[in-house]
Amino acid sequence: MITGCRTNAMGTGNHRSSYPIPEFIRGFPAYLREAGYYTSNNSKTDYNTSEARRISLESWDESSDTAGWWKRKPGQPFFAVFNFIDSHQSRVMTNPWTIYKSQVLDHLDKEEIIDPEDITMPPFYKDSPPMRKEHSRIYNGLSLTDKKIDTLLSALRSDGLIDSTIIFFYADHGEGMPRGKANSTGLGYRVPWAIWFPDMYKHLSPWGTGTHTRETASFVDLAPTILSLAGIEIPAYMSGRAILGEQRTHADEFLYLSNDRSGEASDIERSLTDGRYMYTRVYKPFLPEHRWQKYFDYAEICKIMVNDYSAGILDPVQKRTFQKRSAEYLYDLEKDPWEIHNLAGEQAYENQLVKFRKALNDNLSEIRDIHFLPEYHLDSISSSITPWEYRLKEDRYSFEDIFAAASLSGMGSKVLKQQLELLKHPNGDVRYWAGVGLRSQSIDLGKYRNQIIDALGDEYPPAKIIISGICHNDFHESMARDYLEETCRNENPHLALMALQTIMYLDEENSRSYLPMIHELYAGLENKKGFEGVRDACEMLLYVLEGKELSYELFW
Repeated sequence: MITGCRTNAMGTGNHRSSYPIPEFIRGFPAYLREAGYYTSNNSKTDYNTSEARRISLESWDESSDTAGWWKRKPGQPFFAVFNFIDSHQSRVMTNPWTIYKSQVLDHLDKEEIIDPEDITMPPFYKDSPPMRKEHSRIYNGLSLTDKKIDTLLSALRSDGLIDSTIIFFYADHGEGMPRGKANSTGLGYRVPWAIWFPDMYKHLSPWGTGTHTRETASFVDLAPTILSLAGIEIPAYMSGRAILGEQRTHADEFLYLSNDRSGEASDIERSLTDGRYMYTRVYKPFLPEHRWQKYFDYAEICKIMVNDYSAGILDPVQKRTFQKRSAEYLYDLEKDPWEIHNLAGEQAYENQLVKFRKALNDNLSEIRDIHFLPEYHLDSISSSITPWEYRLKEDRYSFEDIFAAASLSGMGSKVLKQQLELLKHPNGDVRYWAGVGLRSQSIDLGKYRNQIIDALGDEYPPAKIIISGICHNDFHESMARDYLEETCRNENPHLALMALQTIMYLDEENSRSYLPMIHELYAGLENKKGFEGVRDACEMLLYVLEGKELSYELFW
């Protein structure tokens, strides 16, 4: 959003990561400042890069919880950002009810509070009083957000600025709810995005006013759009398009979307949409839609869902959240807004599926998507080169070979022999993806035991970790188990987390064999900087395997 660049080009897609980006990539408000605008941010940043401080210092005259247009010079044009956290996941899902009440309900009048019986329950949630109570938090968070936006607009009006200010309203991702945020569903990607033009600027809207458009746009388009409105030349490195202003260009046929690691829960999915259909490619289909993650699973709504699943009282649609995924999904968002009916396997949509698959693959190849590197590798290169620059070096980043191996994952038994052969490939990342593909196979791998066990000699840690998971889970190989346990204690947090995540999704009996080590490891990580995700993964394993309560010392 702040750079106008795709995360999978910069290497910034993994949540709470801090990899470098080139110095020429700037926060777009920096260009506004240079053009004479007063820029303010109130106040969240979350710039997912080691260059966050530079981005902030270049972008904002002030970034704080008191920042606003009111500190500019008389008559100075301004660009002001305000963040509202009242509908943030912390409020609408994760925080305990008592804290949610003090943060949200206590600030609403009685008639403004949404009755749980008045909401529509998505069919992928069990319709029960406890689930309705938790789901109603979303609507109450939105009610409070509406009130606070009204207060802000009143301030703009009282300062005599409402008639000369273009207002953008948007959320930063799908709703913080199970099957929303951090998922590659339309519900995870889609956001509200409204633009208000005062009378003096209504001519700038290509769609008219008081209407909505089916034109597609994403947040990579926000930076070039603002610059275009301000009459500032859009930097060539930005990958978005201007949807407004003199530099406006028309929408491409597809939007390209991505989902990577969230918290301690690793994943990688890529999607495209034409506005009506949403196509998603899942590269680790052995992982369920609901991946164990502390910040999600602490929430009461997740505990209810997990308990209902364990009790066997969910219907087939509701169970899917906890089961292995398909490799491909195709949803008709117009006819199926809750994304229940996967069209990817239906003959009537085969031509469409082939078209979407090719378009997505072509786009990822054009970008040379850097996130097909395991995060261990992404981190190791970042000490000497930015991921942006590394991905463009064909002699260093073997994208074609790596992506070809990743593209086999989830494609069934017909590609199994190819995956076995790729275990001997000279490139470690190709071998890693061969392992991910084998882990995603749904057939018994016993017939191929010797070939897979031979790969335990791999010297590339990500490949050896994923192969060890297969060898322990499917073949009960003690050498594989020992390696996973040893790697959980590794001083590289990416390897330790990868090993713990591998253990998380073994059969329960196999996962339990690591409990003594997990207890010991967890106890020693309390204040270890850089290992927060490793500690959370330990805590999640103890929660899943022993029912140990998850805990937070503070809530915001």
